[in-house]
Amino acid sequence: MNQIFITLIFLVFIISQTNGQSRKVIGTINDLSLIEENGKLGIIDNQSNYVVKTDNYTKIEYDKDFDLYRCFKENGFEICFANAKKVKSDYLFTDILESDGNNTYKIKGKDGVGYIKNMAIMIPPIYDNIKVEVESYFDCCQNYIVEKGDKKGLFINGHLILKPEYKEFILDKNYDHFIVIKNDKKGLVYPLLSEENEIIEFLPPIYTSIEIIDDLGNGPLYLVSNENKSGLFLVTTDIFPLDEIKSSAFFVVPPNYTTIQWNKKTVIDDFAEPVYIVPVKKQGYLLFILNKPSAFSETKEVIFSDYLPVAIKAGNGKFQLISFSDEIVIDDILYDEITIPKIGVIALKKDNKWGGIFEGRVVPLKYNTLEELKGAYENGEY
Repeated sequence: MNQIFITLIFLVFIISQTNGQSRKVIGTINDLSLIEENGKLGIIDNQSNYVVKTDNYTKIEYDKDFDLYRCFKENGFEICFANAKKVKSDYLFTDILESDGNNTYKIKGKDGVGYIKNMAIMIPPIYDNIKVEVESYFDCCQNYIVEKGDKKGLFINGHLILKPEYKEFILDKNYDHFIVIKNDKKGLVYPLLSEENEIIEFLPPIYTSIEIIDDLGNGPLYLVSNENKSGLFLVTTDIFPLDEIKSSAFFVVPPNYTTIQWNKKTVIDDFAEPVYIVPVKKQGYLLFILNKPSAFSETKEVIFSDYLPVAIKAGNGKFQLISFSDEIVIDDILYDEITIPKIGVIALKKDNKWGGIFEGRVVPLKYNTLEELKGAYENGEY
């Protein structure tokens, strides 16, 4: 009998008896043995080691373009590799579209496209389209913009950071938060790169416009508008730990103003913290300190000593002292009148009595007229 034929019969006999299982070679694939074992298909090498473990496959094909095996079942195929491992997935695939050569594959399933990485599902194949961002939003990893219908979402580092519920999202890549658009309204969100995929919503998507108008060193300042009313919103995420991130974004000025003329602002930086004076249509001026949420004053007039703001005049005609001796006061006391007779002197009138602040020294409200107050100052009483 032909020696080669005898050897082949002996090999088949040994294979069929391995581990007491019914195994037979039914063909070759990629120079390896395609076997059937207990009614299941698999692949072994010439030492009877599994290359593809047996399973209820209808057929197995070698994909030379990606150097892997397509292991078919009824509604698609599993992706098997030559190390007897396969992609861990609850999905079956219908095609392999591309690979980056780094164990990452773009795949297609019956419900859409997705990605696998390191033999695991990174993005499930349920999306209509996926775009890979070359430049990372967070300087950590590639970003994948997923589309489902007319909605977009974002995967970063294998996490669904933004669910596909937005018409669009916009990011200035200098910052780690997004302007999102939903139902033609805009909001502002901050995604945490964590297992929980938590999204902190700075502003809900209820605004007609959100735009960066300035970067003030500690974060971007947004002009936020809803219909014909606008406000100023500051985000300072870089200087806060995560447990305080919610409080790191706030309205400096609430959206109650028709026009905020930021380009005509005056910045007074002689104080410990800069003071901003911004013209607003009809109301006059807004005066505020940026890092104090909603610590602002609305005024018809700003009274200066030299070039520093000293007092403001409200719509009710009352005056409010806001600074003296290079310190911010923003005093709640309302005065009937505030004047600046000379630099370093502030004259205050309340309940028909005059007092003042003379070079940092407080003068009680006890003089009947401004002239009496001036006389006391000139006579050196204070």
